[in-house]
Amino acid sequence: MDYRNPRWWTRPWGWISFFPHEPDFVQPPFHPLSDIPHRLHRLPGGSGYEMPPSLAASWEKLDSDLSFITYLLQVHYNVAALRPMNPRGFGYNKSRPRPRAVMQSVYKSRDWFPVWAALLSYLIACAETTELDLKPYTFLAKKNWATHLMEKGVDRTVLDALISSFVFRFSPKIVQSGVFLYLPPKDVYQPSMNWFCRYDVPV
Repeated sequence: MDYRNPRWWTRPWGWISFFPHEPDFVQPPFHPLSDIPHRLHRLPGGSGYEMPPSLAASWEKLDSDLSFITYLLQVHYNVAALRPMNPRGFGYNKSRPRPRAVMQSVYKSRDWFPVWAALLSYLIACAETTELDLKPYTFLAKKNWATHLMEKGVDRTVLDALISSFVFRFSPKIVQSGVFLYLPPKDVYQPSMNWFCRYDVPV
């Protein structure tokens, strides 16, 4: 499935409109993804091959961080969205009988991380919108999303890196897949055209 093409907006999958076409894997926290192993770790007795354990651990850390952070935002801001499979579902942390099978898993897994980046970008946009909408109502107002994440245990270093990354860089320079909107909306929860434009999502 090619997420680079725009889709008609739906409540469960509206977040895929934020899918980045050219994600930056050089800067933290996505920098482990720029390191594709040239030599695999051979298991004792020649029983198979796996990604170098230290590199697999760094991918697992990013995988877990994205899952945890998106969960916290989705629950706190009550955002309706179907969560995708985790990158580890493609098996980057599994051993295989042959090197080629390991590398296929590695590349498929790496290509899936931007899907989670899209979900995170969408959730941040929803969080900002909710905060702004509820600000006039003292008893309903919510704290800044970054403050909420830190209070829930997200490491400040990870959070700062995410804020500095393409995930939070809403700009025309960050090409996103975009969305087709129903006019008039078929769903009252469909964001407006102006909302998507505010976050530089093509409409």
